[in-house]
Amino acid sequence: MNRLFRLGIPATASVLGLVLLSGCGGSAKAATAAKPSLPAAYPTSTVYTSVLAMEFPVDPYEENATQSGEVDYLSLRLTQLCMKDFGFAYLPGLSTAMIARDAEVMDVARSRLYGISDATAAAAYGYHLPSQTGGSTGPEIASRLPAAEQDVLDGQGVTTHHDRAVPVGGCIEQSRDQLSQADALGTDLQQQDGSTDPAALPHAIDQNAFKDAQSDPRVLAVFAKWSSCMAAFGYHYSTPFAAAGDSRWVDAVGASPAEIQAAERDISCKLRVNLLDVEYSVESGYEMAAMARNTQTMAAAETELSTETAALNRLMKQYAE
Repeated sequence: MNRLFRLGIPATASVLGLVLLSGCGGSAKAATAAKPSLPAAYPTSTVYTSVLAMEFPVDPYEENATQSGEVDYLSLRLTQLCMKDFGFAYLPGLSTAMIARDAEVMDVARSRLYGISDATAAAAYGYHLPSQTGGSTGPEIASRLPAAEQDVLDGQGVTTHHDRAVPVGGCIEQSRDQLSQADALGTDLQQQDGSTDPAALPHAIDQNAFKDAQSDPRVLAVFAKWSSCMAAFGYHYSTPFAAAGDSRWVDAVGASPAEIQAAERDISCKLRVNLLDVEYSVESGYEMAAMARNTQTMAAAETELSTETAALNRLMKQYAE
């Protein structure tokens, strides 16, 4: 799991939700210690015009969008095969096309890490998300299935179907178990002994680095410059997140010409004050500092991701169609 999950996109893809996860609490001794100096900004020679061009230091230690889509696809595919064994045609429209579509949705989310940054999307949708076609590959709503099919799917209140044993937890739980046993599930899903999954650390690092960057004086300074630039156009926002969360846009069904104009000026001001580069450099600096403090766990996380990648490649060859 990675930074893509800071942003929640509902099925209608009409509202953008920003989720900032807080970091772990420190000890009492750490709380009373002097505040450490700010980590050095990560050096970069690139002038970024979109977040999609950025690769963060911790990214190679986490699932990418395609791998995340493969996990979702395989979970549905294995559930489908289990249901087929019981005579049910579950998810008849399922195909590997969902992987690319899921990755596209995640890219849209990633592009809005610091508020909107994609000029083409802003010109078309303003602050709104582009509508995504759901198709027929997503999970069927269990409540709409016949009762017998629901029972086999989730294993609730039934142990057999036509004299065939139903897996504990149904076909959904069985597919999860299959992925776990194949080492294909990733972060936090395979630790049965109460220990901390090494793969959880990169996720925590990117979440905490983002959070810390938003209160960093270097980022606050560039926010102030961006805010002044927007004020010259008649918009009064303290941060890019406030602009994206303006009720005039959030409460509207679609993007009005006024919203599109605001979004385009938002991006123009970001580029004028170098906001994307500052955010990236500062956040990446926090990541690098945290990674340097946890070299052994990061190495274990890298090994775990390599194992997961190999497992996904193997399962995709075995089950994809």
